[in-house]
Amino acid sequence: MAKQTHSSHSKYCDVFYTCSCHCHSWFCFCAGSLTVPGNCRDPRTALPLLTAYSVAGGDHFYTTSVTEHQHAIAEVGYTDQVGTSRYIFSSQEPHTVPLYRMFSASITDHFYTIDEVECVFAIRGLGYADEVIAEYVYADAACAAIPVYHL
Repeated sequence: MAKQTHSSHSKYCDVFYTCSCHCHSWFCFCAGSLTVPGNCRDPRTALPLLTAYSVAGGDHFYTTSVTEHQHAIAEVGYTDQVGTSRYIFSSQEPHTVPLYRMFSASITDHFYTIDEVECVFAIRGLGYADEVIAEYVYADAACAAIPVYHL
């Protein structure tokens, strides 16, 4: 089944995030090899975004916490998606915004957004539980960030 957009979640859906898609941009990650224009934070101070995937749940899980990542693999049944091509910040920096992370146990799906209204809708309207502000990301191409899209 094709992946569905966030506006039509169902038990068959996993929101997937990619750097190579020609659709609406929702948030951007900073790539570690970029130069730093203006008052942008040095990308070498960003944290690697660790990725895990649950085959059973069809869910992608993103975190900067090694402990949380290892727990998802050892205790929850996720597999490590080796390699880090994305980096994000642990604190708010110039031009960054919060990246909200929510989870729906009923459909085994993590959902990420920088849009506070979308976050509230996912919690109140779609049954997601608010987990954390995952970290901070660039909301656009500020600071030469690479766009990431959710499908």
